[in-house]
Amino acid sequence: AIQNNINVTGSIDLADLLNPDYALGLKGENISLTSSYDYFQGAGDININITGRDTVRIKGQLIPEPYDFTITTLESDKSIYIPKIYTNRIISYDLHVPINEPIRLTTDNINILFEGDMNISKIDEKHFNFSGKAEIIDGSFYDNQGNIFQNTNGTILLSPVDNIPYIDIHAQTMIDTL
Repeated sequence: AIQNNINVTGSIDLADLLNPDYALGLKGENISLTSSYDYFQGAGDININITGRDTVRIKGQLIPEPYDFTITTLESDKSIYIPKIYTNRIISYDLHVPINEPIRLTTDNINILFEGDMNISKIDEKHFNFSGKAEIIDGSFYDNQGNIFQNTNGTILLSPVDNIPYIDIHAQTMIDTL
């Protein structure tokens, strides 16, 4: 059965074809979300407004589906670069991400469940800024020496000013006595 799980309302003024004026609202329930640079994958709900012409504002909420949403990388050097010869448009992002039930963070050396409340923002060609708080519920991670840390829990505070988090983590590891 076909389910209408995403709705788009509003308008796009195409009077200036190469510089449209956006006034759109997107609402989606249980939609598939994937990053083209493999930052995340899973399902979730969205409620986003896209407005503006010269400065396009993308503002709203992304609610990841518990236990069905995975962040797959923490790299930040990948980004989409659109040369200014194609557009003079500034794009501003302001997304609220409430994580009321756990989602997973899985990278080469991290596998944890966490929940929390975060904001993601970006203006034009600058890096994404993250702010908020994440509570690590359980999981494991590896350090550069090959130690395995398990039963991980703790808090991560994200600061938008410098993108340097404060981390308070508790974990267990076995120390080889040979």
